[in-house]
Amino acid sequence: MLFETGFLGTGAPLYLDVITLYFGILPFILAGSILFAIRKQYALHYRSQIAIFIITVVMVLLFEIGMRIDGGFMTYMEEGVMSMALFSIFLAVHIAVAVISVILWTIVLYTSFREYKAGVDMVEFARTHKRKSRLLFGGLTFTSVTGVLIYLILFVW
Repeated sequence: MLFETGFLGTGAPLYLDVITLYFGILPFILAGSILFAIRKQYALHYRSQIAIFIITVVMVLLFEIGMRIDGGFMTYMEEGVMSMALFSIFLAVHIAVAVISVILWTIVLYTSFREYKAGVDMVEFARTHKRKSRLLFGGLTFTSVTGVLIYLILFVW
């Protein structure tokens, strides 16, 4: 079922349609979670970040498993409009930013939980947390946008 044609009308398999849709809306979901923190609803912010992180990891795993079973990017690149060299560079940048973002996200979640439980001063904590989180939001947004662009390159253009 996951490898049958999806619902976006592009000929891509269902699993790629679901993943692309998720990553297309991920920056907006993250922004909603950030609003919890702005409104000082820290417990909701933290719980939503954990949930978003878990769902994102599941989506990445689904993508990786699906790609391996389905033959990888080379299967889709055969009909692509972009040269393999240019696409490879684009993909490498996408993957590098994605990996760095997931590592940073893991660190931010862990340190936030640890410092919250330890009763660290929220003013000082917020200053460093905001700096890391802005970078993280940028990285996740970049990864989402480039992921959607990869889908468009492979299945639409």
